[in-house]
Amino acid sequence: MSMPAASHGKVFIVYPDSRGDRRHCLACFDLRTGQRAWRKPVNGAAITAPVLADGNVYWTTLEGTLFCFRQDDGTPLWEKTRNATSSPAIWNKAFFYSRRQKRDGSQHECLSRSSLDGPCHDFEKSWCEADYLDYEKRKTHSTAEVLSQTL
Repeated sequence: MSMPAASHGKVFIVYPDSRGDRRHCLACFDLRTGQRAWRKPVNGAAITAPVLADGNVYWTTLEGTLFCFRQDDGTPLWEKTRNATSSPAIWNKAFFYSRRQKRDGSQHECLSRSSLDGPCHDFEKSWCEADYLDYEKRKTHSTAEVLSQTL
């Protein structure tokens, strides 16, 4: 379940539907009454809280796809596969987010920018090694991962 985002008396959240088909959903609720305004099935779990801007809801899946839905009725507007590792920050019709890429055999991460109709632009000087994104390394170096393997 994602952290919620709230604006103009509405709360937006991505959650697994435990009462239905178990798919994840993006939903909008009335902040005062808790009444659901709309619910849309989505392809995956959210990485962090949705971002609200320009009348839209933006969010990122754990797999790295960016999504945009309309706040008022939940209409899906677009999705972009970007290997994103964060929800986007929106400024001046541009989307800023971190993204991962395998380089020289290991995971790296950088700050990237995209526009709705443009390509992904990486800020080259922001690239850094990101071992925390490499499951094979993490499972042997993380105490929690090592313990979970022995249970």
